[in-house]
Amino acid sequence: MVSHQHVHPPSSKAPWRPLFQCHISILTSPEFSLATVYRNSSGSAHPRVRTCVFRGFWTELDLRETAKELLLKDEESNRGGINPNVFESDLLTFTTDIRMEKIAQMASTDGTDCGIGASGGGPIEAVFWVKDAMTQWRIKGRAFVIGNESCEASELWSRENIQRWVRRREGSAEEDITRWTWEKEITANFANLSPTMRGSFKNPPPGTPRSEPPSDPSLKLGLTLDDIHDPVARANFRVVVIIPEEPNALRKMKTLAKLASPFGKRLNFGPDKR
Repeated sequence: MVSHQHVHPPSSKAPWRPLFQCHISILTSPEFSLATVYRNSSGSAHPRVRTCVFRGFWTELDLRETAKELLLKDEESNRGGINPNVFESDLLTFTTDIRMEKIAQMASTDGTDCGIGASGGGPIEAVFWVKDAMTQWRIKGRAFVIGNESCEASELWSRENIQRWVRRREGSAEEDITRWTWEKEITANFANLSPTMRGSFKNPPPGTPRSEPPSDPSLKLGLTLDDIHDPVARANFRVVVIIPEEPNALRKMKTLAKLASPFGKRLNFGPDKR
């Protein structure tokens, strides 16, 4: 694996990205299956898979109009704003709650977190099924979790590993580079969610029975949230950034319109060692 040992950012977009973006654009909802490894108390490994929503490429967020309005209000009050469009990357993102079990399952398992107990850096696989293109995308890589306080060692470690794969856009002004911040980018990801989705970060802890009232009165099911700086929700909100290492596309071929026994054509783009 080479992702977070990479020193110089790639100079151009990954060769697999145009086809991947074309396929993602035809999905009604850009959902994918995320596979991680769970280890029990005895150290035995077990697979875990869940459905997540692809939120775009890191630093290239496609902001909704409602999110833009919220972030512009932020800028007027000097609390943040919208980052200048100065960076690009091939790093996939999704959002999650820090209280979810998958956070621990994405932790580094090879000691590369330098002993700081960082969340993230571990191996994952993301699988997209694009029915209209009869193509399955399987992207192996490592996932890094961000959204904690910027002074935390684990947060800085994750940001450092992500930054190594981020490219500066050609022609971007130095002044705009200095205006770009991680905090604004993470807040933009939160603002881009629906009010209901933002409110879900104030749900009781995962696994809490519905019949059991939460011990924390600030937690409640079914909340909608307009405040993009709500301290409770933001404490639970995280952005997960996937560094692709082995992206593969398996195209299913139709034979006489029968799909019962399709044969496949694999497009192997990895490992990505640019």
